[in-house]
Amino acid sequence: MKTLQFCTVWSIFFIVFLLSNTSLNAQNPSAFDRLSGVEVREITLKTDLSKILDSRTSEPEYAAAELIFDRAGVEEHWPIKVKARGKYRRRVCDFPPLKLNLSKGDLRARGLADFDDLKLVTHCTDDRADGKDQVLREYLAYLLYAQLTPASYRVQLVRIQYVDTEGRISPLRRYGFIIEDTDEMAARMGGSECDECTNPAPATVDAAAENMHALFQYFIGNTDYSLPMVRNLKLVSRPGRQLVPVGYDFDFSGLVNATYALPSMQLGQMTVQHRIFLGMSTSDEIIATNIATFRQKRLELLQMVRNFKYVNRESRDEMAAYLDLFYVQLDQLERNSPSHSWYYRLRQEAPYALPAGGAAENYGVRK
Repeated sequence: MKTLQFCTVWSIFFIVFLLSNTSLNAQNPSAFDRLSGVEVREITLKTDLSKILDSRTSEPEYAAAELIFDRAGVEEHWPIKVKARGKYRRRVCDFPPLKLNLSKGDLRARGLADFDDLKLVTHCTDDRADGKDQVLREYLAYLLYAQLTPASYRVQLVRIQYVDTEGRISPLRRYGFIIEDTDEMAARMGGSECDECTNPAPATVDAAAENMHALFQYFIGNTDYSLPMVRNLKLVSRPGRQLVPVGYDFDFSGLVNATYALPSMQLGQMTVQHRIFLGMSTSDEIIATNIATFRQKRLELLQMVRNFKYVNRESRDEMAAYLDLFYVQLDQLERNSPSHSWYYRLRQEAPYALPAGGAAENYGVRK
């Protein structure tokens, strides 16, 4: 009996702790909030760069680091940990993407919510022009995504001064961008990340949100994701509601057109700019509503690209032309297949293409 009472008291305490912690995070600004709010945030990252670069071919380990940035005229110094992250990019890039791990104790001392994991998307190649162009194109993809749906990550453009604390590597200054903590993104949506949602049943997934996600991936020409395998996306679980997919990692998209990106030959993709639709089978009403959103925002989205001054004119024109072709393709599909559903139209070019782990019946594929 005493054991049961103890367990009950402990359970109540734990629930109260979780609720109070959630409330604190909801009320307090986050580290991402502190870093965002400007067009470009100038930051300095001091760490053992050799340890970071060596981990491209070994298991990444955290290294002590210091993050420095100016905010409202005050220079802030944050003790953090940093390590290389990712799989493919970590192996092929000259400079790997990074994970920034902040101290929860330090965050609380600063009056901030304890969302302590940030991703830093870095320049991949040492070629200054290509590295800048590719990372900024991917950053722009996140901005476009956010214009279409709130079920997306927030990002902040940064210009980073990398300083090697061991003095073995010369300082370098490059563009990159920070992605907010996944827990923070999910909390903004009123939910949490679903950690064990591989191969979710279609009935458990929000059909409108899944289709918007799939249409966006089609819009930017990205096939490097899988809802069944929960790869390059997160599934957000909300109490009493269906799962919502939120995409990330758009470097293999036709919009970014990275020099290291490879087409998905197993899907029938000829080049990374070849669009293939990988959304689940759903109603015409849902697809038509989402397509209407894309069409309503056409000028706004294309103007965002044309006005993005951080890449050169040639890149802006190329990206705008590629995205505008999406609308041309929609018009052609509508005109050439008037009697068919939108799902049939979108899938007709690659009707048997399935994302990794996908079940044929969920994608309208007849065996």
